Amino acid sequence: MFPVIKHIDDVLPHIADKPEIARIEKDGYTVLDYIYAGVSTFDNPYARECRGIKFDSNGYLIARPFHKFFNLNEKEETMFENQDWTEPFTLFNKWDGSMIHPALVNGELVFMTRKGVTDVALQAMRECEYDADDMISLIKAGYTPIYEFISPNNKIVIHYDEARLVPLNLRHRETGEYSSGFSETDGPIGDHCNGSIEEILASIKSSPTLEGTVIQFHKSKRFIKFKADDYCALHRVIDETAAEKRVLALVMDDKLDDVIPLIAPERGVHLKKYADVVNMALVHKAEDMRHFLTTRRPLEQKDFAMSVQKHIPKMEQAFYFKARNLENSNVTSIISLLKEFFKKTLTTQIKVDAWRKFLGDPEFAMPVD
Repeated sequence: MFPVIKHIDDVLPHIADKPEIARIEKDGYTVLDYIYAGVSTFDNPYARECRGIKFDSNGYLIARPFHKFFNLNEKEETMFENQDWTEPFTLFNKWDGSMIHPALVNGELVFMTRKGVTDVALQAMRECEYDADDMISLIKAGYTPIYEFISPNNKIVIHYDEARLVPLNLRHRETGEYSSGFSETDGPIGDHCNGSIEEILASIKSSPTLEGTVIQFHKSKRFIKFKADDYCALHRVIDETAAEKRVLALVMDDKLDDVIPLIAPERGVHLKKYADVVNMALVHKAEDMRHFLTTRRPLEQKDFAMSVQKHIPKMEQAFYFKARNLENSNVTSIISLLKEFFKKTLTTQIKVDAWRKFLGDPEFAMPVD
């Protein structure tokens, strides 16, 4: 099921036609991660690995966290009726925190999230107890240990009293195979595993203390996510799809895929198309901005400002000044900048209307036949 990967060149040919999957160059390593999920983004097993897979400065694989997998009823392959529920499986608690995995970069142990060494990863390293020698031994043996960082200082929705790294799984880097035993002490859900699969899922769905579960099938090696109702209610996901500014916020946070399985199928398909238009508009705009910045890199700040004021619409000019100050003015960094700006400014429908043209006039309202 999982492709053998040793070097970044094993992956690149399979994502060459996918602008939504970014190659992000960091200090001493490279990250392959998707910027957004389009209809055909994950149409091959190599693309599904591009969810934070890392390579060293010579292109050799150094970390392989979870591959991309989907919610129950999100896709045809994950529809409830299409599962063989007689196949043995384990239900793992879906913790409400941040995925963390260790890696060795230039011989040094570091913590990473999907995007690499981030503020959250550094926070986890500061706040949590961990056995560095054990982690290094696992890494040198060819594995990527995967954890969830939970902390009262890293609250998403559910509150946890203490900061810790919850073991989730252990993944062999080259083969991609998972171990089902790494998280036996913390991961499996026991209190909800009585009765038929319908009864088990109903129990999890109504739980007030769970984000949800991850179903790991033993033989077919498939993973499926399933969210609890109360967690979804806290996110107000159903109501959020009725307001364009809230849907845009979900798109900017890459959270729309978690919402779509919870709404009417027709609405979900329409919003997916809407999100694709928005994301492609961001990619094209970021490419235009990168070209503008590259051709004007030698200019002094005053001359650069004059060029921006002459060639760029007034409502977009602030982006160019911010992008000029980025450490790396690549497409991925510019898209991240745009998304952060959108999240902060999508406060009223008036502002949403003002930005719609910038995004290519995506049709938000469901068309009426």
